[in-house]
Amino acid sequence: MTDPAWQQYPQEPWPPGEPIPYPEDPKPPKWPWIVAGVSVLAVLAIALTAILVITRRTEVAAPTTVTVTPSITWTGPNDVPLPSTTTTEPPPPSPPPPNPSTGVETTPTTTEAPPVPTTTEAPKPVPTTGQGPGGSGNGGKSVTYSVGGQGGGVNVAYMTDNDYVRVSNISQPWAVSVTVTRRDVPLTMNVTMVGEGTISCSITVDGVTVAQSSTDVFAVVCQAPMPG
Repeated sequence: MTDPAWQQYPQEPWPPGEPIPYPEDPKPPKWPWIVAGVSVLAVLAIALTAILVITRRTEVAAPTTVTVTPSITWTGPNDVPLPSTTTTEPPPPSPPPPNPSTGVETTPTTTEAPPVPTTTEAPKPVPTTGQGPGGSGNGGKSVTYSVGGQGGGVNVAYMTDNDYVRVSNISQPWAVSVTVTRRDVPLTMNVTMVGEGTISCSITVDGVTVAQSSTDVFAVVCQAPMPG
């Protein structure tokens, strides 16, 4: 079937020897690039909007620090000002007048008072008679406790008016004199050996022997009533 248009407009034959031109490649359309650019701009706009919203929320959520500066003048109720308090410092002391004879200013000097001496009374000694602790010596008797024997040291305990005196690790012979006034307490003396040997004890009242004893064992005791 032949197109009528081709029959109406006959085509001339292409000259021999010349190349037949081919149609050019079609150009790519521009609309995909336009769509891609619009999409990129939309993404950037959305990102900027999100950043602005987050920043705004952070600023709103952050606490606001308010600095209050107290005013210097305060007024009371009904806008009545309160009386102000003024502190007045005393003026500095004036310098002393010059000395009439020399014309030079003199500075007063302060002299400290000397300390008041304190007096401490020494304790009064209790009068005793003899070498060891004893009674007051008023109406008492002189009692002598003696230790003799051979060997090592001894421990001695003897009675006075107020106490039972103990002396440790003393050498033999040994003696002590005290004044005893009490009559209700018997005169007692205990002697124990530290090492080995023999020991003896004796008690005399005003030079008269009232008790004596000796042993070669551990201890010895001398005891007698106080003579009246």
